[in-house]
Amino acid sequence: MNEYIFVLGQARELCQAEVKSVLAREKIDYKLIFSSLEIFHLSTSKPLDVEWMMQTLGGTIKIAEVAEVIKDGDEETPIDKLTSLIQRTIRVGGGKITFGLSGYNGICFNVLKQWNKELKKKLEEQGLQVRFVLPSDGLALSSVVVKEQKILEIIIVGEREKFVLARTLVVQDFEDWGKRDFGRPAPDPHRGMLPPKVARMMVNLSNSKFTLLDPFCGTGTILAEGLMLGAYVIGSDQSKEAVEKTRKNLEWLEKEWKMASPRGSARGENGKWRVFQADATHVSEKVSPESIDAIVTEPYLGPSNVMLNSVQHPQRILKQVQDDKIHNIVMGLDKLYIGCLRDWHKILKPEGVVVIALPSFKIGSQEFFVKKPIDIRENLGYTLVAGPYRYFRPQAIVIRNIYTLTKSKF
Repeated sequence: MNEYIFVLGQARELCQAEVKSVLAREKIDYKLIFSSLEIFHLSTSKPLDVEWMMQTLGGTIKIAEVAEVIKDGDEETPIDKLTSLIQRTIRVGGGKITFGLSGYNGICFNVLKQWNKELKKKLEEQGLQVRFVLPSDGLALSSVVVKEQKILEIIIVGEREKFVLARTLVVQDFEDWGKRDFGRPAPDPHRGMLPPKVARMMVNLSNSKFTLLDPFCGTGTILAEGLMLGAYVIGSDQSKEAVEKTRKNLEWLEKEWKMASPRGSARGENGKWRVFQADATHVSEKVSPESIDAIVTEPYLGPSNVMLNSVQHPQRILKQVQDDKIHNIVMGLDKLYIGCLRDWHKILKPEGVVVIALPSFKIGSQEFFVKKPIDIRENLGYTLVAGPYRYFRPQAIVIRNIYTLTKSKF
């Protein structure tokens, strides 16, 4: 058996669901050994292509291979096991070694620091040139530090009555994600601002490699992540400006990532993607019946005076938005989303999937949910598969609640 540790990013339940979804889509048999807020420990019958997994996932920041277990009563000390692991990993005559230990799920900083020092001393006694790097914040080295300093990282995970040692094999490509987030030619800071990593996770939850639609495409973030995974993507938006921005961003994406078009078709629009202007409640007028495998979308989340500056000025927003106004916003969004789901039912294939982020609003100690579309889902012709998976920034007013639905018969 092969054992791996997936170190998860923010919104851990969403990250775990993404890993499970990708493994299921690729028909990779696995057994869950342990999970926590930070860690997903599993075994597989065959070795994983960890480079491919990391390129595919949006919510995993490291993947490590399990190598050793530390238990009470072991003849070997933790330092002996760590030394043996590093010796098995390094190349003889490979020059100076930079290593670091990262702790997750129940190991304290003082223990981590002491093990680093003892390990360095023991390796030097054996004639190896080494230096160790401590986490600058918390117990774990960041993926940026591991990659930039070319660190041999050993992850130590507390699991029940043992510690698991795993060697980091691959870390998230922060430059790649940053380029798609901040390097696009046509951003729009006033429309939703869905992070590409969350968009990728939502696309992966859809389990679709075929035809994907985003009827609230904005600047094309979800479409871009669908393209990166090989889907044929269709986007629409009621805003002409948004459609043009999406078009520019997808053309840029194809050029920057040198994407090949399927079956010899032309690059760009009508080759791997299509965008057009349409109301999300009437998109069926421009899309063929039962032609869409998955709809993945962050719809309109409410007026900008609720959304903008919610992190920077929460008290100011709190004074501006009264309960009655929030109730009106919720009622309006309920109506919009119900109209959308009714229309989308026409264009989804049988058992087609909808992955949608519905907002809730945190005002003081109260939270107002937009959930009527979920409550009446069966009347709309849908079955709830999973969710809500919550995603939000610290002190945010708008919280994304991500649901997965499948089309069913009325």
